[in-house]
Order: sequence, then structure tokens, then C-alpha cells
Amino acid sequence: MMNRIALLYCTVVLTFGAGLLSTVGVLNAQDAEPGLARVLISPPYVADEYRSVREMFRDPDQWKRCREYADGISLGGAQLNKSFSDDDLKNMFDGLKAMNMTFDLEVWAVKKFEPVGSKQFRSHKKWFDRFIACGGKIHAIAIDEPLNGTEKVEQDLAYAVKETADFIELVRKEYPEILIGDIEAYPHFDADTLIDWIDALQAELKKRKVRELDFFRLDINWSIFGKEMKGRPLSRHPDAGPRTGSWEDVLRIERHCKSIGLPVSIIFWAANHGTLKRVDLVDEKTWYLGVMRMGDDYFSHRSAGANQFVYQSWITVPSEILPETKPYTFTHSFLEFAGKFLKNKRSNRQ
Repeated sequence: MMNRIALLYCTVVLTFGAGLLSTVGVLNAQDAEPGLARVLISPPYVADEYRSVREMFRDPDQWKRCREYADGISLGGAQLNKSFSDDDLKNMFDGLKAMNMTFDLEVWAVKKFEPVGSKQFRSHKKWFDRFIACGGKIHAIAIDEPLNGTEKVEQDLAYAVKETADFIELVRKEYPEILIGDIEAYPHFDADTLIDWIDALQAELKKRKVRELDFFRLDINWSIFGKEMKGRPLSRHPDAGPRTGSWEDVLRIERHCKSIGLPVSIIFWAANHGTLKRVDLVDEKTWYLGVMRMGDDYFSHRSAGANQFVYQSWITVPSEILPETKPYTFTHSFLEFAGKFLKNKRSNRQ
């Protein structure tokens, strides 16, 4: 999950809201943050190199009901640039406009193959300009785990702050209308480290007089909650002892973000798939069961109040994205998720 370069995403981003859930198990319309898409959907690149995304816009009836819940689509910038021709891009952007859906991207600022934020920006600018030239309007970008990239190049938190802030500053200057968020892995990075990171990055941006993050997204490996992990990567207290993940710490991160006015996003995925696959206990239902379990676990907490949820797969499952009428495809599983955990359809949230 940490290395999602092939990623991007099968994401359904339930966008950010200012209020808490008033009823356990549902996301209410009033939770949506003005200006941000509330629900995004994006199929996994690694399953078919976005061939299904092309099909989604050639035959939109195959995911018609999904659009009752999803407000937009989120895809990997590098992967989209590589796999789509200009004609493919134009067809997708025309479709999104006709459907009144937003277009979001996942991007890189610090990665092992290029850990310098300003150099990453130069590559991304080419993709952004190409997408815009083909008729796209980039609504938001989410930076893929710069802390993980920093750890891989054996640098510290200060390095991550500097390079990520450099990237954000350049994007803000060139594309001021684009919303910018950050994605980080939990519990690989413990709650205290993530809170330190958020505060340090926001402070650096404020010092530079650059608009701060528009959202913070948690990439949660809930399948290892309760298991002791050695070390505390990038922590100010690396010798504090073993760490374990918990929903209580997830909610603590949420509360901190809300206390500083930063909308929170949660990725929903089948984190247990890899473990089950290693012991040959997977079938076509595994993704569906895993993501529904995460929904049950998260929404069982009455204080759960993330503003955005991302229904995402960057792994090889589900193997089929369409149609939404076929059990256990990505789009069908999303409908099941949405029916249980989303209170209002998109038509009721306008």
C-alpha cells in the first residue's frame, strides 16, 4: 500500500465536510465542504492500465447508478498521461462535463526515483498542461505519501516539509485554482508523527505566504491494527517503543485536523487482501468483504467524522471494473458500499 506508483486509483472520494456524522453508518449531505467534490470514483490502474476507464466513457450506462453517488473521478497523473491518447482524454473530459463530474489527480512530490519537489513539479506541469489542453479542468490533486518517499531516501521530517512545500508553492503559483491535499500512510507513521507532519507543513506554507493544504487524506492499513510494529519512522521520538494502529488514533488525527480547520479524507479499501492472498484464501468476493468490513469498523465509532472518503483500489482487485450490475465488480461493490454507508444520493446533495 505504501508504494502506489502503479496505483491510481480506484478511488471513490467522498469529499470533505465540515460537520460530524449525525447518525452512525451514514455520511450526510451537510458534511460536504464547499468547493470540494464529495464522492470520487476511480478504477485501479494495475488491473488493466485504465482500459476500463476508457470503457466507462464509451459506454456510461455500465456505471449509471454509480453516478447517483459519485461526484467525480480521481486518477493517477503519470498513469493517465502514459495510457491515454489525446482522443481518449478529450472523450473522457467531454463525458465528465456532460455528467457534471469533477476530475482529480494523484501526484508525487517526494519519491525514491525523484525526491526533489521542484523537479517533480516540472514533470507534472507537462501532464497538467496536456490534460488542460485536451479540455480537462483539474479540480484537485492529492500528493502521494511524501513521508514514505522521504523515508526511502533516508531523510528526515524537515526534508519532507521542505520538498513538499516547494512542490505545493510551485503548483499554487502556476495553477492557483487547483485544490491540494496530502496522503499519508497509517499506522506505518504513528499518529503523533502525522500530527507533527501536518503542523510542520502547514506552518512552513504559512511562513512562505502560500495557501496551506486544502485537505489531509489517511491511507489506513486497518488489517494490522493491534499488532506491534518496531520503530517509529520519521518520529521525533524514534525510541518510544513499539507502535500499534487503532481506530481511536485515526479519530485523534481527525480531531486534530478539524481543530485547525483542515478537512479530513479517508481511503476505504480491502487492506486484508494481501494477507489472505499469501495463504490462498482469496476469491472474487474478497475485495467486497474487506472494504465493507472497513466501513463497518470505521462507522461503528459515533465520533467518526471524516469529511471525505475515498473508495479506492490500487491493487489487482477487483479484476473487473464493469458493469455495475455484475456482482463483485469494482462498480458493483461501490454501489453496495454506498447503499449502506452513504445516506444521500448525489442528486440530493446539489
